[in-house]
Amino acid sequence: MPRFVLLLSFLLISLTDYAQLPNEERLTAGPMQGHTTATTTSLWIMVANTDSVRVTLKDTISGAIFSMTQSTQNIIGYKKDIPITFNFTGLKPNTSYIVYFKIDDKELRRKHYIRTLLDGKNNDFSFMIGSCALWISRGLRWLHPGIEEWIYPQMVKEEGAFMLWLGDYLYNFPKDYKSPEGMYRRYAYTRKYHKLHMDFVTSRPQYSIWDDHEFGWNNSDKDFPFKKQSLDLHKKFWANPGYGEPDNPGCYFNFSYQDAGFFMTDCRYYRTVPNIKGGEMLGKKQMQWLKAKLKESKATFKFIGVGSQVLNEYCTDESWKIFPEERTELLDFIEKEKITGVIFLSGDRHHGELIKKVRENAYPLYDFTSSAITSFRHKVKRTPEENNPDRVPNTLIEHQNYGRIGLSGPEGKRDCTFYSYNCWGKLVWEVKISENDLKFFEK
Repeated sequence: MPRFVLLLSFLLISLTDYAQLPNEERLTAGPMQGHTTATTTSLWIMVANTDSVRVTLKDTISGAIFSMTQSTQNIIGYKKDIPITFNFTGLKPNTSYIVYFKIDDKELRRKHYIRTLLDGKNNDFSFMIGSCALWISRGLRWLHPGIEEWIYPQMVKEEGAFMLWLGDYLYNFPKDYKSPEGMYRRYAYTRKYHKLHMDFVTSRPQYSIWDDHEFGWNNSDKDFPFKKQSLDLHKKFWANPGYGEPDNPGCYFNFSYQDAGFFMTDCRYYRTVPNIKGGEMLGKKQMQWLKAKLKESKATFKFIGVGSQVLNEYCTDESWKIFPEERTELLDFIEKEKITGVIFLSGDRHHGELIKKVRENAYPLYDFTSSAITSFRHKVKRTPEENNPDRVPNTLIEHQNYGRIGLSGPEGKRDCTFYSYNCWGKLVWEVKISENDLKFFEK
């Protein structure tokens, strides 16, 4: 047979519809654990050309079985890439489960292991944070070689009960954000083909808010024309515990674990033009929600996740500083209501640092920025923030990095330790504070 005929035949086979895929390959991405507690877990997967999927969890000790089947008939996907989330309840704390998959009544050889979290209130634990994970297909690697993607094998080995993504989990390029279909394609493509990244994403529970690059275009705000479709995509590709409120859509949510509360915000859906009177990053309803959740929380440490930096007064790029009235409203509320234990977690900046804001009549506030995981570096040399007096000394990291936060100690004497690691998994700096450092004391 002529060589060109062989090549043509190979090309036609490569372009064949998913209907020709072996059954094993119809599970195209995942499983990824989403919101997980001591007795519940959410599992996200993506399948192709499939009518139904059955997921079974088997307790590795007792052998107890938990199974759930979902039909894909009413789920709209892109080129038959269909994301599905399974929610399991009634599980045992701190228990390992084998995950089995059955696609269209055919058992897959592939197996996966997951674990539920610890029960109780004051156990020692840690969690990971990070943001800004640029991934470019092989044809454009000359633009961004991607050597820093070796950060993911280091992150897989890192301890941490779960991961908090603080925005820019992926980057929509112009061809993507021109249509909802393009943004869907970008999500699906990343989950299917970015192996090093997915090795980490499947290693532990994942939570995510967004920033501009997965919400829409660079510096996008509430006027982004496809924001409703973008939120729908976020719901399809993440298994968070919630999304906004019934009368106020968004990707914000909260959850708790041990003696820590997590309040993850949406800094894009309601974002206005900056530096104007009455300008908002969260919007009135979300601000009301955040203040109410903080006030009712009994957590020792209250972590507020934000896509933009919160406390940086010297940043000339995007931050909460450019919405001064709204930021002041929150900080004044924390002081007036004597909300203890507040710590901000942020991303976006393509460098990492720990900012400490000293206040006259209240405890100091901290903003732990962890950025970027794989994106381009941003150096602050010869900028107004080069010698930021609010930066905790020796915490600036101007290359790819990820963060971890550990909580430890007995009740009433809990410590919070911030850790920052470079792309080779080396600890660059750590800072420890006590719960008593984040309390109000009568003079």
